[in-house]
Amino acid sequence: TAPDGGEWIRHLGSGIYALHPEASVDWHEFESLARAGLAGSDARALARALALVRGQPLAGCYYWWLDVTVVESMRARIVAVASRLAALAMAERDPGTAAAACWAGLAADATSESLWRSLMRAREAAGDLAGGRQAWARCLAAIAEVAPGGQPHPRTAALYRELLTIASA
Repeated sequence: TAPDGGEWIRHLGSGIYALHPEASVDWHEFESLARAGLAGSDARALARALALVRGQPLAGCYYWWLDVTVVESMRARIVAVASRLAALAMAERDPGTAAAACWAGLAADATSESLWRSLMRAREAAGDLAGGRQAWARCLAAIAEVAPGGQPHPRTAALYRELLTIASA
C-alpha cells in the first residue's frame, strides 16, 4: 500500500495497469543517466547507469501487469548503454572499463553478440587472449541456450578467427 492508501500498482481499467505516481524505481534513474550519457558521450554517466544493473530487468519478479515488450526494451537499452560505454573506453585505450561495461550489459542480455564482440576486442586489447577465447566460448553457450544448434553471427565468428590469427602471430 502506498502512503496515500492507494496501491503501488494501479488498475486503470480495460486491462491497463500503471505505477502509482509516487513510485520510484531505479529504472527511472537509469534512464536519466543513460539519456545524459548517450547525448553527451559522458562515460561517467553511462558507468553510473550501468552500476544500477544487477542482471536481467525484473528477474525474479512477477510482473503480470507489465507488457513483455517493456522488459525487452529495457534489455535493449542496457545493451545500448553498455555498448556505448565500451566504445568510449576503447577509444580512450581503457580495455578494463570496456570489459566491465560489456559484462554489465551481458548480465542483462547474455545473448547480445555485439557485447560479446566488444568483450573479445577488449580482452585482446588488454593482451588477455585467453579471456577472448573464454568470451567466445561463453557467447556460443549463450546462443545455444536460446537456439540449440544455433550459430553465432558471421561478424562474431570472423572476429574470433581474427583474434586467433593475432594470437598465433
